[in-house]
Amino acid sequence: MNKLFIRALRILGILSPLIFTVGCGVQKSDQAANSEAFDSVKLPVYTGYTAVAVTHSVENYSSWLKVYKDVSDPNSRISVYASPDDPNLITVFELTKSHKDAKNFFGSDREKEIMRKAGVV
Repeated sequence: MNKLFIRALRILGILSPLIFTVGCGVQKSDQAANSEAFDSVKLPVYTGYTAVAVTHSVENYSSWLKVYKDVSDPNSRISVYASPDDPNLITVFELTKSHKDAKNFFGSDREKEIMRKAGVV
């Protein structure tokens, strides 16, 4: 299995209980206890890749997806989420080496022009 994919799964595995707990309306006293338990866990600093999510609207999901698959790095792709209410509202999840690299890539004029031609609104 791809190393980047495995790293992404590890990150999601670590964050999943926290996301689930927050989303389920935990009582305030439980939150304090969970916070103390969470703060007591000391993990090594993660020095791997950074997962980023970019949300935008597209004119036509199918047309956009073809271009995205052609120009994006297959090793960096994590997932593409299309809103059930509006399939042309999408979120792309990718891995980058750093937050700075992500900003440079997604903010580059070249990438903006490619995505504009692909129908990104």
